[in-house]
Amino acid sequence: MSRIFNGGGSTSVGARPRGGRGQISPISLGDQEDQTYYSLQEPKKILLPLLVLLGVLVLTLLWWFSQPRDTTGVNLSVVSSLDNSPISGARVLLLVDGQEMAGSLSASGRVFFDNVPKKLVSFKVELDGFKKQEKIVDIKQASFVTLRLEPLELSLSKNKLVEIVSKPTQVQSSSFDFLNAEKASSESQVNDLGESVQEQLEKNGVYSFKGVTIQLVDVGSNSASIKISQGEKTLIPRTILTEGNEIEASGIVIKLLKLNDKRALFLLTEKLIDDSELFIDYPTSEKIISEPLLIVKGRVKSSKQPREVQVSFDGENWFKAQGGKDWSIQVIPPLNGQYSLLVRVIGFTGRIVESEPVKVIISPCKQLLYHGDSSQKIDVVFSPSSFSNVNELLDQVDSFTGSVFSLKPFSEEKNQNKLNVYYYPFNVECSILGDVGVESRLWNCDLDESYAAACPFADVSVVVINTDKYGGSGGNEIFLTKNNPQLFLHEFGHSFGLADRYCCDGYYVQKDPQPNLFNNRFECFNVAGRVFNNTCRSIDVKSGVANENWHEVFEDSVMQSLEREVYAPSDVWSIEYELSKYK
Repeated sequence: MSRIFNGGGSTSVGARPRGGRGQISPISLGDQEDQTYYSLQEPKKILLPLLVLLGVLVLTLLWWFSQPRDTTGVNLSVVSSLDNSPISGARVLLLVDGQEMAGSLSASGRVFFDNVPKKLVSFKVELDGFKKQEKIVDIKQASFVTLRLEPLELSLSKNKLVEIVSKPTQVQSSSFDFLNAEKASSESQVNDLGESVQEQLEKNGVYSFKGVTIQLVDVGSNSASIKISQGEKTLIPRTILTEGNEIEASGIVIKLLKLNDKRALFLLTEKLIDDSELFIDYPTSEKIISEPLLIVKGRVKSSKQPREVQVSFDGENWFKAQGGKDWSIQVIPPLNGQYSLLVRVIGFTGRIVESEPVKVIISPCKQLLYHGDSSQKIDVVFSPSSFSNVNELLDQVDSFTGSVFSLKPFSEEKNQNKLNVYYYPFNVECSILGDVGVESRLWNCDLDESYAAACPFADVSVVVINTDKYGGSGGNEIFLTKNNPQLFLHEFGHSFGLADRYCCDGYYVQKDPQPNLFNNRFECFNVAGRVFNNTCRSIDVKSGVANENWHEVFEDSVMQSLEREVYAPSDVWSIEYELSKYK
């Protein structure tokens, strides 16, 4: 019988071991001497440490996930400083602590970098035809960064604004100044006839000219019958010409000059087809110009070089462009005003092709993001107050627009493309309304006649005040202090009709047909359940408000608290309705 060891004593196989429960009982495998195995009859003493270890692991994971992440994603957009058109194909380097991350720009001029550390990083772009550009950015959250590349050919002639002055001044002429351009005449004599030849034919005689064949079928005393073909194709089966008459077929003019003794003398002339077409690299309905030097350029689609390309802004004074099929002209525009840009091509035969007029707005408001005609877009204009350097203002604009573009519905490219963004390069005067209560946070800014004349297309006017004192107000005119992207989210929401969700002195309104706030409980619950599969909660409005019974869908929103950096689903629902009105 096998021997077993248990606390120095012995026992037979199958007997209960001494020492009570929880001890290890050996199992004998027969008569094999000195082979002893053990079984676990009570697992509690081993499971307990495992459970403790598992609990520690769970708590560690919960702690780790609760910690703020030290990386984020960054959307980078690269545009031309001349007209803010997207630049594609360039290679972009992101430098972090000497390490490089590389990306290539898409057709829309954008690239996304993931896992970017929340610290100072550097973006660098090099592209033929543009000045080298590098920008240092402090990454604190998901960001939208814009780099503006300056074309090399404009680096000497373009006046780059570096300082912001208090009021606009007239620094340009009151009329258009065409540089190195000769004044042109609108008169043109058309000559569309080319090579010609005379040929005498007898009956059934055949002659070919420029691929077109004529056959004299019959000839009489005062008329001739002819057939015209091109290769195997019959163009005109049979026609009769008298002396002095002509007929055209496939660009060849055939004229019967004289009949003599059953012979006919014909004049065959090539008729030149002027296929000039006009192309301008501007939107066909509108262009907003803010640069001191305007370059108008385009292309003529034609089989031959045009005689001349002419440009005018009043339809009376025309100036000759340089070049042939690819043409351009440099213009110094006046300060402000709306004009019609006209371009016409005088083709190689002298035929004139004139463009449809292009609406041109001369404005000091400079484009930052441009996606099309202002009549079809939402135009947002940022203005400075108490700034001295334009780059400081642009950093604020990048921060504000980046915060908006990181949230639905503006995070979708189709909705971003419904916005045009500009900045007005002159300081606006602002003052705070009071020193106590709500008035200590409200600012009033004077967007005077000079601003209205300079930016007549503005749908949303945003004044950024260069102070660390907190405050702001929203709507179609937003006044807010710098370094407050969360506040901008809230005030920008008011521009789309979003109502406040907080108690007790907010802006309350039910803006149908897709409101984010309701003035009766029944309608709120109807929309909340039908559209959002959610419920409603009431807002306790202070006494004195016309309607104190306001309700909202139960959800988090920046319209309720700046700490909740998100537009709620019902906010998105309301904003998308307003965006649907634009292209």
